[in-house]
Amino acid sequence: MIRFFVTLIWLVVVLAVDVVAFVISNPLVGAGIEFALFLITFLVPYLRKKDSYTRWWGWLALLSAISLAGMAFGINI
Repeated sequence: MIRFFVTLIWLVVVLAVDVVAFVISNPLVGAGIEFALFLITFLVPYLRKKDSYTRWWGWLALLSAISLAGMAFGINI
């Protein structure tokens, strides 16, 4: 039950950072935060546990960071 809520919170955080990056019109800050979320996900053993959705949200954060960094530098991905 706890894993469910941690996973749900992690998904909301990852998606909220994307929304905030678009609202403040600064994708480079969003890319930095998303990359930090990716690092946190894979440095904390509880979050990177195999076969958990939290691990997938970490990968989502990395891909989102790459996309936001591309938009910051004018590269449309």
